[in-house]
Amino acid sequence: PQLIPITEEMIRFVKEQWQTGYPRAYLADMLRLLKDKPSKADINAKDSSTGEKMTALHYAAMTGRDDIVQALLARGAQVDALDNDHG
Repeated sequence: PQLIPITEEMIRFVKEQWQTGYPRAYLADMLRLLKDKPSKADINAKDSSTGEKMTALHYAAMTGRDDIVQALLARGAQVDALDNDHG
């Protein structure tokens, strides 16, 4: 896939307009890391703070923003990553 830039607008949307709580912080932090220090980011890391073991791609899909999903996929996010409810 074409590398879609991670923009400040994407990060702002996640931090300010998307749902409250842990998914927002985890996804915003991952987007910031991918934008500023991509070599330090593990795009397929599972969020251990909730016990659900979801990835940034899981959370991105919940935002309804195709651009955020596509930006993560273009950087190697695993489409078939499983959370605790699905494997």
